[in-house]
Amino acid sequence: MQSRWFPVVLVQDCDLVSAAALDLPFPLVAVAGKDPLEFRNASGQPVAAQTILRDAVARLAMSPEGAKAAADFEAAFAARFGAGSCPALCDLSAVPEAQRPAAALKALATGAVAGQGIALQRNRQLMRDLAELRIAHDQTQASFAALEGFFYDTVRSERRLFRELSPLRTQAPCLLAPGGVLEQRLPCDSTGLSDVAICLPKGFDAETGTLSVALELAESGAQIAEWQIEAADLQPGWLRLALDRALGPDAQTPQLRIRWQGADQLRLVTSVTHPDERFQPRPGAPLLAVQVWKYIPGTRVPAAAGSHMAHGADPVDRWLIGRSVMTAAVARAGEGEWVGYSDQFAGLMVRPGPEDGSLARLEAALAAGVARLSGGVKTEQAEGPVVEYALAVAPVSARPRSSGSEPDFAPGHRTGWLALPPGKWAELQLFLPAPLAEPHDLYLMTRLAPGETAPATPPDACFFTLLAEVAHDR
Repeated sequence: MQSRWFPVVLVQDCDLVSAAALDLPFPLVAVAGKDPLEFRNASGQPVAAQTILRDAVARLAMSPEGAKAAADFEAAFAARFGAGSCPALCDLSAVPEAQRPAAALKALATGAVAGQGIALQRNRQLMRDLAELRIAHDQTQASFAALEGFFYDTVRSERRLFRELSPLRTQAPCLLAPGGVLEQRLPCDSTGLSDVAICLPKGFDAETGTLSVALELAESGAQIAEWQIEAADLQPGWLRLALDRALGPDAQTPQLRIRWQGADQLRLVTSVTHPDERFQPRPGAPLLAVQVWKYIPGTRVPAAAGSHMAHGADPVDRWLIGRSVMTAAVARAGEGEWVGYSDQFAGLMVRPGPEDGSLARLEAALAAGVARLSGGVKTEQAEGPVVEYALAVAPVSARPRSSGSEPDFAPGHRTGWLALPPGKWAELQLFLPAPLAEPHDLYLMTRLAPGETAPATPPDACFFTLLAEVAHDR
């Protein structure tokens, strides 16, 4: 990078010797040829035409031949760089030799001042253009942020389960000794990556210890996120690790680095085998059972209920209770055939029974701090009886032992019954009297409206994605 600017003076090749005798303070560059133009410094080394355009402040003609050649040069230079780009000519061919140095210095000073003025104007215009670009960039970013916020607030779109390596009972678990570390390459690229889940086996009961998981990108070596989860917060099944913003469009190879600090070894559920050693957590070992979710690259992601947010993530102000939680709904004893997730309607069916209705429990669906619940309900059929819908919450610690039983709900922790005819959509709202102090189960309940006759087939009463909002401004 050039640290100082050195102006140059152009002379025709035939005038180089006589111009050098003037002993000018600026270096000379000789011009030869016409198509293309050739430029050489005093040492005979070629000089780029772009450098001449930037640094030349004047041209000298020391002889009639040089003056004639300078006229041809001006036309060729203008043809390449545009009219008005050629430096001014100082014709010294008719000036006495004793006066030539003074005349040359005067021309050079005039050319340098003019060149600096043009450069100043150009820089001023560039600064204005840069300011306009910054304003346009800021406006674009603000518009995109507003669009992203609108999408985040209204669509409630869930992250997409991109790939799952399901647990296989026939595979031996992966054992991780205290202080041990293993790496697992994920079966996808990093574009839009938002969540990763690993699986803990049934019967997991570690009382003490810390599980540390880092998400890294192999090509850049960057660590994107880190999670540290205490043993008390680990439960059998999928352990979902979430980012608050999906990774950008730069496709790299994501991998997990898993470390366990505890008194006993940690068992991780495994899946299929892979012939490529780069995917194996240990040589010859099967892959870890994993789930991978993706979202719109580079955008903020609605947090999924039950997930663990990465260290340093923005505070969660709302949790989405959708497919991943609804598919694990627990029905009341004897009502399993009436409760189930519908891929067709993207919601949880809780079909009312003929006697006292039906109930589905979403276990530990609500985190501490939640103060409001909302979600859509609809009976997905054209005809049938009127169905009533309700929501309720109860602490996980007070969960009834009987599967799917209804607990005693605290005052203000249950909605009233909302009656809906078939085919009509509505939204249930539950404003809690105080933010939840501990994790709670969510109960979805339906029943036939008073006076309705139970049909042969239970109505398709459906709960859609629910939104749990954390207390900020109430």
